[in-house]
Amino acid sequence: AATIQARSRLGGEEYLSHVDMTQNVALMSVRKLLILSGNGEEVLLLPYKMITKVETHEGADRYSVKIYLKEPKPDGTDYEEVMCPNLEIADLLQKELSNVLS
Repeated sequence: AATIQARSRLGGEEYLSHVDMTQNVALMSVRKLLILSGNGEEVLLLPYKMITKVETHEGADRYSVKIYLKEPKPDGTDYEEVMCPNLEIADLLQKELSNVLS
């Protein structure tokens, strides 16, 4: 994870944690969250200062982590939703992000 982080837009920032989400990987530095696809493309990049809270959501065969933002996006939504393959990974991502934010 540290090698991937060095080659990404987080290069140079201190590595804190990561979560392998099967198809994607979430990398957490001291300032930002970066989610990369399996082929290394940036899916989401958020500075922590934009995040207010993080919650796990469970639906009909759907698991996600909602990352609530301080300001709404241009489309009016006030969160980013990160899909996870199962509840265990969603809970792990939520826990790691909450730890980094506290």
